[in-house]
Amino acid sequence: MKTSSRSHSRLAKAQSLRIDATLKKDRKWFSKHVNILVLGTAELEKATLMRHVEILHGGYPEGNRKALGIIIRANIIETARQLVSSLPDTTFTTLESARCRQEIMSHPPATSILTTALVWAINTLWTDETIRNASPLPPSTVYFFDSITRISAVEFVPTDTDILQCLSPVNLPLDRVTLLNPNYSLICPRQGLATRYKWLSSFEGTRGVLFVFDLCTYDEPEKMRAAVALFDYIATAPWFARSIIHLVLTRYADLPTKLAASPLGAVYPDYVHTDAIDPSTATKYLLSRFVALARCRDSTVYPSLVDVMDADSVNRLLVMLSTTLGSQLVSVLH
Repeated sequence: MKTSSRSHSRLAKAQSLRIDATLKKDRKWFSKHVNILVLGTAELEKATLMRHVEILHGGYPEGNRKALGIIIRANIIETARQLVSSLPDTTFTTLESARCRQEIMSHPPATSILTTALVWAINTLWTDETIRNASPLPPSTVYFFDSITRISAVEFVPTDTDILQCLSPVNLPLDRVTLLNPNYSLICPRQGLATRYKWLSSFEGTRGVLFVFDLCTYDEPEKMRAAVALFDYIATAPWFARSIIHLVLTRYADLPTKLAASPLGAVYPDYVHTDAIDPSTATKYLLSRFVALARCRDSTVYPSLVDVMDADSVNRLLVMLSTTLGSQLVSVLH
């Protein structure tokens, strides 16, 4: 046990030193560019936003597409295994469905190889309405199961839609997107790095901060506390004293359904409203909890409702950002 603890400690220290080295190396680069930092606890929403901005302004690199293709295939395999294992035995009443289940569950879990037999098994089960409707699945899962034949092809390279549908967080120390002009960049620190406050001082002088918050996590206490604490730090930290803060609120379209299942008043007793599923009022209430934290530094927070999957919505966010940063960036984005 002690050996395992010491080993874990050494690995953590080594990772910390690598991150310090990366940030030190990039410090000179930061000083010569207008940087917009993308922060927040909504990792998947941040990753999708960064990918969408990259697609819209410069294109998604071929190498990154191929790497994401491996992730997409691995996600399909893992999701299919989870779906099949979650269903009762009575769901698989025919010899064919039982054979499909056996094929999926016997496939190695930690792999991205979609064999012909596995594709057949997933396709066969997925066309069965009983199994398809057995449990609610995220839209991205439905999308990829519907596209499995195309994705299993040897020559498969993810399309722009595939990239946006892939629910995989940023897996780089710093995910950087240049906005047409090489002097302007969006920078998204990797999961973990962005919430370890000791490294945030390395981004001192950042012109703007996009703080991404998933509105539908209001009833998840741990995520909500982490989001509010990080926003509080950003709003009051001296490194961001001159930074313009944009609060990017995502998944507004999903809010009515979420409110119906989990009333906001049940989570926050001080929230009182006659229409329990009104997304507008609920959003204003959640927004107020963040804005109050920024008042102590007498700064303005610019809120935006953004659908990170929608090109027009993402472009509107960039135009709003450009307006607050100055006319020079406006010319870059148009």
